[in-house]
Amino acid sequence: MKLSAALPALFLPAAISAQGVQPDARIKDCYFVKYFGSGTDLSASGVVDFNVVTGADVVCHTACKRGEETSVGYNFGGATTGSGDTATDVDPDCTMKTEFTATADSTSLGWSISLPLEYKKVVMACYCTDDGTDLTIDNIEATIDDIEETFDNYLNEVQDYIENNAGSLGDGCFSEDMTVQVLHKGEVAMKDLELGDKVLTGKDTYEPIYTFGHRKTDFQKEMYQIYTDGTSKPLEMTGNHMVMALDAKGHTHSTRADHLEVGDELFHVEYQKKVTVTAVQTEKKKGLYMPLTPSGEIVVNGILASNYISISDTAPGVVEHSQMFFPMNEQTLSHWWMSPVRMLCMGVTSGFCSNGFEGTSAYETQEGDEGILPWLLMGRHFAHVAENQPTLVRFMLGVPTFLLFGLFNVVEHAFLGPAYAPFLFMAAVALVVALKKKLANGESSFETSAGYNLLNSVV
Repeated sequence: MKLSAALPALFLPAAISAQGVQPDARIKDCYFVKYFGSGTDLSASGVVDFNVVTGADVVCHTACKRGEETSVGYNFGGATTGSGDTATDVDPDCTMKTEFTATADSTSLGWSISLPLEYKKVVMACYCTDDGTDLTIDNIEATIDDIEETFDNYLNEVQDYIENNAGSLGDGCFSEDMTVQVLHKGEVAMKDLELGDKVLTGKDTYEPIYTFGHRKTDFQKEMYQIYTDGTSKPLEMTGNHMVMALDAKGHTHSTRADHLEVGDELFHVEYQKKVTVTAVQTEKKKGLYMPLTPSGEIVVNGILASNYISISDTAPGVVEHSQMFFPMNEQTLSHWWMSPVRMLCMGVTSGFCSNGFEGTSAYETQEGDEGILPWLLMGRHFAHVAENQPTLVRFMLGVPTFLLFGLFNVVEHAFLGPAYAPFLFMAAVALVVALKKKLANGESSFETSAGYNLLNSVV
């Protein structure tokens, strides 16, 4: 199933339409679906647009693949607690249906959810089924049970799609108003970054943006807002994007944004000190931006972050085997995969690297994949194929992949980085070929020298 075909099933009116029944105009603006993913100790709240009139009946479903006792709450009027019509519910296994009625017109709905311990693939969905009068769709009187049955069927499809195709639900990125330090320009918002801008990646270290892994300006997506005691403005990124956290010994390691917890430590590059996570919230934000740098790291809002996303939710077996057999963490895995693109973009021509606006032929145009670098999509699809293979087959796929991209990385580092590696490598190959011809003609004794042996071993 393609994402463009699956997305309408996320919303009740579109789901009804799919079965040949058109939704009444009065209910088209009173539904929402929110996916929380997997993790531990879920505690979240927010406000969504939700237009209802006095007397409207509202039904909210909460479902999950696995979870402990769950508490949910809903309030009209945009508050997550306190004022307005309020409904709460508690269930021992996180699967519940909450029903309530609007006693006044409202344009927003506040929601909250609390789920302790471990949880897996939690979905919350709300819709209204009545506006105080008989709900008529195409002159057919529809009962609440009819709509609930339709919704339940599509909710199951949504969960199945998430389970099997989560990697197609959009790439990981920063929101448009996150800022980076650009050499000779100062603080620049993500939406204003350009190909070739030299951005801060470490202490007094600036690196060029050689391409954008994802750049989509007109798209809104749920972002994780990571607050720390060292900054007033949160770091915003999608849940699967990685940030460089600190372990107990003060060493950095990549971790998913949606795995961060209060008390975790990050590194503030501009202040040159560790900062502590004080809160993690979610909010829908505009823009998807993934600038890529030669080191695979970037400083965003002062915090050291990764260029890359995690595939631990969509291809956990691939991640586990990479760490077990090779060993490679996700940061290294992604960085190795991008090595050919780095050398192509920086050492051959930047014409291969789209800026997200120009050269759009370098990007997929299908809905859901729009704005994503095809090389990244290829890597994602390759990981999904490997994930669905038996352990032995996955290992057999991993070995040649490791050797091939290991070779790219050896060349990249041995020949002074991605900007010089293609030219110097080809020059070295040409030199070795020329020397071998001379040796064959007995014109040189260079064959016994250390320089020849070194060049011959590399090329």
